[in-house]
Amino acid sequence: MSRAPKKTETIATVLHPFDDLIGFQGIREAFDELIQADRLPQVLLFEGRAAIGKRKLLARLTATLYCEERRACGICPGCHSVIHGYQPDLLWMETDGPIKVAEAELIQEHLSYQASGLGQGRGQRVVVIVDVEEMTD
Repeated sequence: MSRAPKKTETIATVLHPFDDLIGFQGIREAFDELIQADRLPQVLLFEGRAAIGKRKLLARLTATLYCEERRACGICPGCHSVIHGYQPDLLWMETDGPIKVAEAELIQEHLSYQASGLGQGRGQRVVVIVDVEEMTD
């Protein structure tokens, strides 16, 4: 189950349109190659300056996992499930400071269930934690 972000931005406002992602072509191509080769790592960490579009990039890459075309087309049911926040295999978290115990338990619970297989996610459970640097040990 997907949890609504705490901040004012939603996945829908972050995700559309995909076409205005500038400067991330290399990352997008590398990600697509990993998916095509079925070699996507379990954990990816993205870091960079503030306000360069990391949330939008994360949303686009996440949509790629569930897209019927495997390219984040933005119009298929898989992309819509990510855009509108009803993709059951995706947990998108934006926190206001350190992750609380309840949020850590929510992540563990989300990852412990078998994936629903809805969309093209191929049974992948995904957790996106925005501003992960806010986490404590």
